[in-house]
Amino acid sequence: MHNVLVYGNGKSRLEFDVTRQFKNIITWGCNKIHHETKVDNLVAVDYLAQQEIYKSGYAKENTCWFLDWNILPKEFTDKPVFGSRHLELLKLGFIEDEIFETDKGSRTRCVVQGKNPKTAVQKYGNLLTTEMSEDEDKQLRHKCMRNAGLYITWLDSKDKVKNIKEFKGKSSGNTAIYLACTQGAKNVYMLGFDLSTENKPHSNVYQLEDYKNGFDSTTWQNQIKTVMRQFKQVKFYWVSPQEHKGNFSGIDNLEFVTMKNLNKWIEEVNYGRL
Repeated sequence: MHNVLVYGNGKSRLEFDVTRQFKNIITWGCNKIHHETKVDNLVAVDYLAQQEIYKSGYAKENTCWFLDWNILPKEFTDKPVFGSRHLELLKLGFIEDEIFETDKGSRTRCVVQGKNPKTAVQKYGNLLTTEMSEDEDKQLRHKCMRNAGLYITWLDSKDKVKNIKEFKGKSSGNTAIYLACTQGAKNVYMLGFDLSTENKPHSNVYQLEDYKNGFDSTTWQNQIKTVMRQFKQVKFYWVSPQEHKGNFSGIDNLEFVTMKNLNKWIEEVNYGRL
């Protein structure tokens, strides 16, 4: 059973030095945190984020967990089909701006992901209603268009990427919490999970365009609750802020704590007092 620290990318974690290394604590991080530090496990569920991480070389030496990371064998990319190859035929269904492909070089294996943007736009149009607010409209569009396009990532001979086989969250943070629990977590400290609130600037370290403005984070909250209820034997500690604390009443294995509590716990664990 492990002691775990999961880094979200909310601004509340800026008070903490994420480059710190620990003896008895396993760290999990999300997406762009690899620009700041190495974590024991890096999680990414958006295909473009996965490509960016892979191209950086980070995955060669560091464990990563990617959604839909199903490797296609060399035979798929080389075998002719009607005078062409599988991938070339696949590309015909997309325009150039919709194809995201890493450098192939001498690589022979790849991961292919994505969905047709035309289908995504159609789904968005079918679900859109006049009663929706501007924020609801934006959330729906983001949901429908997420991971739209064709993503082809050519693989090195060796890497440390693991495929996320059970997807329990719609964000990397929620997924990281879930995966930590499946890997034997006993105590899980959550830092930088600031969530979001409508009509307020979104708290994100990297100021991503998709999350520039606040939004209704009820879906994310419900996903976190689901994980906590599933792993009742795990104790969760949510480090400030506590704006959404009231929404988590009834979760008996969750405690809201301060940064001071986190630092005290780290000191105790590192010195073997727990």
